[in-house]
Amino acid sequence: MSNTRAPNFTKSEENLLLSLVSKYKNILECKLSNTDANQKKNQCWKKIEVEFNSLSGPTFRDHKVLKKKYDSIKKRTTKKFADEKAYVGGTGGGSQQSIEVTDVDVAVKEILGARLMGHSSEFDGDSETTSFQSNGGINVGCLITTPAHLEEQCTSMYNLSDDENDDCFMPKDQTGAMSREVPVMDKISCPNKESENGQTGNWAKYTPKMLKQKKSSALTPYHRGKGNQTSDKLEQWAAAKELVELSRKEYIQKEQEFKLKAMKEKHELEMQIMRDKAAVELEVIKKEHQMKIEILIAQKFNILNNKT
Repeated sequence: MSNTRAPNFTKSEENLLLSLVSKYKNILECKLSNTDANQKKNQCWKKIEVEFNSLSGPTFRDHKVLKKKYDSIKKRTTKKFADEKAYVGGTGGGSQQSIEVTDVDVAVKEILGARLMGHSSEFDGDSETTSFQSNGGINVGCLITTPAHLEEQCTSMYNLSDDENDDCFMPKDQTGAMSREVPVMDKISCPNKESENGQTGNWAKYTPKMLKQKKSSALTPYHRGKGNQTSDKLEQWAAAKELVELSRKEYIQKEQEFKLKAMKEKHELEMQIMRDKAAVELEVIKKEHQMKIEILIAQKFNILNNKT
């Protein structure tokens, strides 16, 4: 095998390689990395090897070399567009950068698509917005803050009828004009204004009592007092719960005593069985010992009789 280095890719070979990759980009640029997807990618690169060598010059290019070259081109192009995007979104300063986009870069951009350039957003700050102009109004990009035009503009934008528009955005006063007053603020005592309880709202000489407000009835679940049904029901419920808790504790105590008694009886029974078993075994051992002694005595007499 020759160790000579193959010549570099020419521009025509790079364009041919990118055209073949674009033909099979749905397989080669698939994000799946399982066994089936990798096998399809390898088969696809082998097809590209055959087609590339049949259309290119005399230099043979292996599918591994073609894949490595495509990855190199893709990496180079991605870095070029990333640098351009970073320069455009920068704050300025320094010398002007000129980025040259070649046919190879355009081909890689068509293959990668949104993976290279990203998705465009209609809510981006650089997008064009529709502005409304009005006499005496302040242009804010999409809405005009002039009260005289706000109701008409909102009605036209959201297609609201007169009945629906009455409940939206701002309340109206008796003359039909848009009112900026908030009804909740009427409940707060203002300076130099007499409140319902006769106290003035002069905050220069205020007392903590002026800041105190009556608690809302919605925040008060019940009031303790005579004849209060809610309080009586709560007391009955608490008494019943206490009785249930006492009964539960009593039953638990009885259960524990019964279990302890059963365990003692079981232990005594087991000990009695063990004592009886030991006594029987001891009696058997005594009888076996006595029988062995009698057998030895008999054998002794037989031996003495044989000698005589």
